[in-house]
Amino acid sequence: IKIIAECAQGYLSDSADESINLAKWLVRSAKSSGSDAVKFQLILADELCTPDYKYYGLSKKLELGLDGWSEICQLAKNIDIEIIFDIFGIQSFHMAEILGVKEIKLHPTDFRNTKLLEAVSKSKKISKIIAGCGGSLFDEIKSTLSILGNKKEITLLHGFQGYPTPLEQNCLDRIKVLKKISEVSKSNLIIGFADHAEPLSVDATHLATMAIGLGASVIEKHLTL
Repeated sequence: IKIIAECAQGYLSDSADESINLAKWLVRSAKSSGSDAVKFQLILADELCTPDYKYYGLSKKLELGLDGWSEICQLAKNIDIEIIFDIFGIQSFHMAEILGVKEIKLHPTDFRNTKLLEAVSKSKKISKIIAGCGGSLFDEIKSTLSILGNKKEITLLHGFQGYPTPLEQNCLDRIKVLKKISEVSKSNLIIGFADHAEPLSVDATHLATMAIGLGASVIEKHLTL
């Protein structure tokens, strides 16, 4: 079972330097927790929104630049933990390639972004893809897989994007559907579960355990300080 410590945008601080230092602490914490990988959102504001959007300023503050992310990636390499990036467009995808990561995550909102899917498929540097399937239609998943091809390891990641997710909305039976897709697909597929359970509840361990029983071999858990 592969455990991913999902840090998302949790590195945000008052300045870029403070955000970089916080991201480094999250990398160290992910390693000390026993996680196999740590994951961040590789934010470039202009990929996500227009300048008149109310959260544009927040998105700009989440930009750490190539040098900042390089420092963080070097730390991850030094302490031997894999680093994964969520990417949101061609620019962040190419930045992930430059930073030397082997695995990226695609969000279901990009399952119809043919240009991005084709670029990821052709990449000689990215060998693993996490395809977030929460909210995706069956045909959208099949179409995405047909573009990504069978040369890379693809994780079909189930997970409802609520924080925390109400118990009844986890819909773990969808893992069975993803498992069936993996059994008939020509792609190299594994199944994962993005767990957004209430951290202090028994569900924080029960849901992940049930997901593994249903066939998931990748578990994504949020990590904060």
